[in-house]
This record gives sequence, structure tokens and C-alpha cells, in this order.
Amino acid sequence: MSRCLSDQTLWELGEGEGTTAQRVHLQRCADCRARSQQLGRDLRVLQRALQEAPRPHVVPLRVRARGRRWLPVAAALAVVLLVVGIHWWLRWPTAPDLSLADRGEAVSYLQAALDGDWPCDGREPFFHLDCEEESALLAESP
Repeated sequence: MSRCLSDQTLWELGEGEGTTAQRVHLQRCADCRARSQQLGRDLRVLQRALQEAPRPHVVPLRVRARGRRWLPVAAALAVVLLVVGIHWWLRWPTAPDLSLADRGEAVSYLQAALDGDWPCDGREPFFHLDCEEESALLAESP
């Protein structure tokens, strides 16, 4: 095989170039003839491939799925956060709406307490329900 022709020489012989001695060797050597025929087949395949329109680029399904694997998790997390947020917002305590008359009573009660005229002074709130009720009214005022 050391005396066999190189691929470059086989190429040149296929193109019509090369020496007479190289052509004679190609006719006598079965290995070089087989390599030359394989080279010819390979060249025809390459010519056909170059003449055809390029095939569309197809990304394997595994690559596409790997890139968007987080999408369902993110959607589920967004739904959970939305439900929790709405639940929290609906359960948030609101300040009691006092009517204008209730506000007036609370202000007058507070004013009386600030002036030193505490209405429940000296009385036990457990036995006098009106004192307890007035204290609760004061605590609810805005």
C-alpha cells in the first residue's frame, strides 16, 4: 500500500491529469481502483447535494422543550399569587364607617374627657354598662 496513489493523485487522475505511470498503476492496483471509484461516488453525492435546495432547518424537539420547561411552572405560580392576593385583599379589615351623628358623639365625648369631665369617673365599668359602651365608641372613632 505504500506504493499506492494518494487521494490527491486519484483526484487529479479523475480530472484527467496525472502521469502515464500513475494511470498504469491505477489500472493494475485493485485497492487504488476501489478508492478511485469510491471517490467518484462521493463526488457525485456532493454534486447532487450542492445542486438541491437546502433543507429547512429543523430544531430537535428536545431542544425546544428544554427551553420552555419553566413556562407551566411560571403560569401556575402566577395563578396562585393572583388567588392569594385577591383572597388577602377581600379579607383586609376596613375601618368601620361611623355616621355623622356617631362621629359627633365621639368628638364630644373626647372633648369632655380632655376638659377633665370624664363621664365614668368613680364608677366601675363592669357595673355601669353605659360607661363601657361609651369607651368602645371612643375606641372605634377614626
